Amino acid sequence: MPQGLIVRDEAGNITLDLSTRCGRILEILDLNINSNGSTTPAGSDQGTLFALRINNASAADPWADMGKTQPKLTTTATTVSWDWGSSSVSSRQATTLIIGVY
Repeated sequence: MPQGLIVRDEAGNITLDLSTRCGRILEILDLNINSNGSTTPAGSDQGTLFALRINNASAADPWADMGKTQPKLTTTATTVSWDWGSSSVSSRQATTLIIGVY
């Protein structure tokens, strides 16, 4: 159950409810660079869906992966999809998605 700040007016009506509008992380996903895909995380229907992409650069040489292909992300009301297009697997950047709602 979400918890957060709820502000009520003198009559007891809710004027602000941050428990339903604060962001929540639903899933952290390492993308498979070999295929396109999608995910519908549990709870994705409980707010506005968002996805953040984080590149998994090499710790030894973080610049080595510059210029590699990133997946195209698409969101619907409850689903995040990724598409690598026609790029070769060797040119794709390892990527982590952080998916949540706010």
